[in-house]
Amino acid sequence: MKFVNNKMICIYHRRIHFVCCVLSLLIGGTQTVSAAGTEPSALNHATDDTTHITTPTPDPPAYSSIFSIVLNGKVAGGQSYRNEDEMRATIWSGQNWGTAKILPLPTPTADDDYSSFSLVHSLSADGTIAGGYAPVETDVRHAVIWSGPNWGKVTNLEHWTPEHTSVSVVNSLSADGKIAGGSSTLNRYQKNHATIWSGENWGTKTDIGIIGAKQPVSSEVLTLSADGKVAGGDFSVATHDQHGVIWSGENWQTQTHVDDSSGKEAMFFQSSEVNVISGDGKVAGGYYAGEDRNPHATIWYGDKWEHKVNLDESSKSGAISSKIYALSNDGKLAAGSSSHIPEKDFAGHPTIWYGEKWSHWLDVGALEPDFAGRSDILAFSPDGKMAIGVSMGKSVHKRPFFIYLPKYITDLSADGSSAESAASQEATSSVDSSSRSKPSMFDLSDAISTMNQVAIDTFSLMTAQQRALTNLQQGCIANSKNMCWLIHVNPATFVDKDVLPVVNVGYGLTEAFSFGGVVTRFLPSSLPKSHKINGNNLGVGLYADWHALQKFGDFYLRPAVSFNQSKIDIKRAALLHTAAGEGNTEFNGLSSSLEWGGGHSILSKNIACFWHTSIGYNAISRDAYLEARTMNFPVVSYRKINYSNIRGDAGADIRISILKPVILVSGVKIEHMLQWNSFLSKADISGQFLNNSYGNIPPMIRILKTGVIYTFNNNLSLSVFKTMTKNNEGFKSWKWLASVAGTF
Repeated sequence: MKFVNNKMICIYHRRIHFVCCVLSLLIGGTQTVSAAGTEPSALNHATDDTTHITTPTPDPPAYSSIFSIVLNGKVAGGQSYRNEDEMRATIWSGQNWGTAKILPLPTPTADDDYSSFSLVHSLSADGTIAGGYAPVETDVRHAVIWSGPNWGKVTNLEHWTPEHTSVSVVNSLSADGKIAGGSSTLNRYQKNHATIWSGENWGTKTDIGIIGAKQPVSSEVLTLSADGKVAGGDFSVATHDQHGVIWSGENWQTQTHVDDSSGKEAMFFQSSEVNVISGDGKVAGGYYAGEDRNPHATIWYGDKWEHKVNLDESSKSGAISSKIYALSNDGKLAAGSSSHIPEKDFAGHPTIWYGEKWSHWLDVGALEPDFAGRSDILAFSPDGKMAIGVSMGKSVHKRPFFIYLPKYITDLSADGSSAESAASQEATSSVDSSSRSKPSMFDLSDAISTMNQVAIDTFSLMTAQQRALTNLQQGCIANSKNMCWLIHVNPATFVDKDVLPVVNVGYGLTEAFSFGGVVTRFLPSSLPKSHKINGNNLGVGLYADWHALQKFGDFYLRPAVSFNQSKIDIKRAALLHTAAGEGNTEFNGLSSSLEWGGGHSILSKNIACFWHTSIGYNAISRDAYLEARTMNFPVVSYRKINYSNIRGDAGADIRISILKPVILVSGVKIEHMLQWNSFLSKADISGQFLNNSYGNIPPMIRILKTGVIYTFNNNLSLSVFKTMTKNNEGFKSWKWLASVAGTF
């Protein structure tokens, strides 16, 4: 069986280039998954050592990046990797983001080396308009807008000429998508200038770059308010020199410089950034660095953003450096990262500032057990009750996390002063984060690893369930008015101990027709470690057998049906910054088959050839279930898994009677899936995140067997076989099979 887990997609933050973060669905390429669990987890599960559970690894590996998500989470925009020369702007939409739309390019390009590099940076509130960049003719990057039905209309926001190279991009859109902000080099200075596109079809281009300075200045719009009337970004004169700017007023001509630099001259001993603006445009967040050269998380608010709050000072957090990357929609909550270690920006901890004048702070901690590495909060949920971020530790492995904000934070921010009244009120006494209970960081990477392990175990159990249902369809043959019995042992693929014998009983109505069945405990107790029987565990099989001696040899026809119902407890393991989960669910299965075959002597009466073929249908399921609630951690629910297939098989045996009671048997059987669907396990984390895991049973397997049949007398025989099963991927498994049959 193949197990496939969707690779986590990346959410990119313009100022944090190593971010690989979270969202409400995990999509993209696949990653290698071992039977023992998904890296980097430390799971110690008893797993299926004989079922082939791997993931195809593409070469080169595929991935996707998300740059924008609408508030209701139904549409996402970004970029998908297609090959080493093709990175295309992509929109994901539909149920479970199952529809990926590769966006069209504006024009064919003359330079094929750059013909397929495009990207979506921003989406309108309803997701119908996307902004980003795409190549145009010989230019590598032009600001473009995708709109219309299925985002099929491409509007190139820049004019292309063969004489000049232009580079431009859309970084942000207003809520209605009618205003776009970004940057463009298509100006007389040939510098990167902050730019706004507005009007009909975004046809009005407004250069709001810094003009008239002593030195050429580059600038860029990074964020827009909901109505697009306020823009935030920065300008720079030299490398690593950044100065935050807020553009507002008519045609965005009013420039508010958030440090002491101006459009005429940059103050190199200062630096700042405006990373985010609240929905109403009245609060801006980013950082300011003064004479100590350390960035400090800073809020600017007021009618002209004239009030500046150094959050490290107002909250008395003692942080040496900090930055803001996220604001709640009303601007009352700010989040980012802060560090208390000198010259160690990489050691930042996720931090939330809240309350009146953002005077309260909370250092959330770190995912690493030794508090190493850096963690950043990048966004708030639309209702402001959850924060989302990413952590990178010593291994440079990016681990997304989320935090449910404590009630004391949301209540204080809801009741606290607004941006307008904050200027006229004194800050309340600051609250040290150590005096409050901290919210728990939920490590989504490790949580997904534990969910994938549950999926691996569940898929293995359902695979064995299908084989066990087939075993219940075996039977014996009795003469007229006689009874027969068959005891057989056929262990499931995931267990080599606690084998449960199955006892079938039959009755002969006539010399040619028998019927019978079995009622038994269906699953053995030695299941995968995460699964445990707790409740019903019933299996039922029924069969009929018609056989007759024809002129060309024996012939038989055997219809059969079986079903099972098993109640199972499933326990998900707990790793650091995750919680164990446990729930109870039901596994159900139905299988039916029609087999026919025959045999006759060849060469001599001591050598016979038997053939058989069959067609069958299987439908197996695991019911949906909800894990028991764990304090401070989200609840994980699992949706129902349905799997079905139609299979056909054909085989032949050679039987050689060497002594009167001993018959040597060797044979081969080929099973092939004629129609089937994949296993799909969906784990929903509190309605916020959805993890999909896929599994496939190989469509073709070959079974070789060899063994002996020992006939004690006409009423009793013993069969022992060694079998080797091989799928079309080359994986092999060996099993011993044994049965005793008799009549009375």
